[in-house]
Amino acid sequence: MDVIESPIQQEQAISILVIDDQQLFIDGLIYVLNNLVGQVAVDCANSIDEAMAKLAKSANYDIILLDMNMPGMGGLDFLQQINVDELLIPIVLISAEQENDSIQQALELGAMGFIPKSHNAEQIVAAIETVLEGNLYIPDGDQKLFKVTSH
Repeated sequence: MDVIESPIQQEQAISILVIDDQQLFIDGLIYVLNNLVGQVAVDCANSIDEAMAKLAKSANYDIILLDMNMPGMGGLDFLQQINVDELLIPIVLISAEQENDSIQQALELGAMGFIPKSHNAEQIVAAIETVLEGNLYIPDGDQKLFKVTSH
């Protein structure tokens, strides 16, 4: 896997918090990001409670990747509990399931996009780039399914 040229590559490492209960997915994502992006610092939380503790300690992340279907408090509950506008960190939902109603609700709650876990490595990196550039990310072909309002 070659490092691809991307806006993510910069002199300072990009800091990403991945919130997912599947450690294998987190490990794979870390591998992909380290090999395709270059300078990246990935922190992970295997539960919403762990993520909340990390954010309370330090909210110095450039982006948060949040699994929609977490045990206990799920991704939507997390978005409802925190104030996305005050957090000032873009949050992108990731999920193996594409539940359009849940994705729409997440966007309404302030999420900056949705990444299906079926995306390949380059698509995941492109999605992260899109959000880091300040844009909403919805997979190609799915934009017409969602109503997006400004945050």
